Amino acid sequence: MRWWFWWVATTLALEAPSTFDPRVSPHAYGGKKIGVIIVDHGSTRPDANERLEKLCESYSAMRAPPGWAVFPAHMEIARPNIQDAFDACVAAGCEVVVCHPFFLAAGRHAVTDVPALLADANDRHPAVRSFVTPPLGHSPLILDVLHDTILAAVERDQPSSSSSSFEDSFFGAIQAAIAEEDMEREK
Repeated sequence: MRWWFWWVATTLALEAPSTFDPRVSPHAYGGKKIGVIIVDHGSTRPDANERLEKLCESYSAMRAPPGWAVFPAHMEIARPNIQDAFDACVAAGCEVVVCHPFFLAAGRHAVTDVPALLADANDRHPAVRSFVTPPLGHSPLILDVLHDTILAAVERDQPSSSSSSFEDSFFGAIQAAIAEEDMEREK
């Protein structure tokens, strides 16, 4: 019976994607300057692209270790693209570039397109080391974000106690209108 538990534990450990990537640790590179490219799909809607810029600014200000340079990039449709962001990392003196696909799933863009575009960008700067992280959706913390977002929407949708009576509702208004018409007919 023990071999079965060992087999299950070993199989699950081998199949489960690791969420820890030692290449992302700020301690792994000593004094080297790290560049971070957060890449999304890109959109024809400027406000969608601006959202990524604000996210990068917030990450840089609140979470990135001192000395890290954080840049947004769009895989297609909009600028800056991955090449632009990689060039900005090099201009900022970065010796290592970490590219994070801001995608939920490990689909074609995250697994094939982004790494290929990063490799093309890296070809212009062969002295710089670069790698791609797993997409955002691989983090177990995504469940917390998902739950918090849904919970906030449900709580926002709850009627307040003062307007929860039937008379104040849509159907209460219909019933009142019908009753008013009935009274008019009786006159």
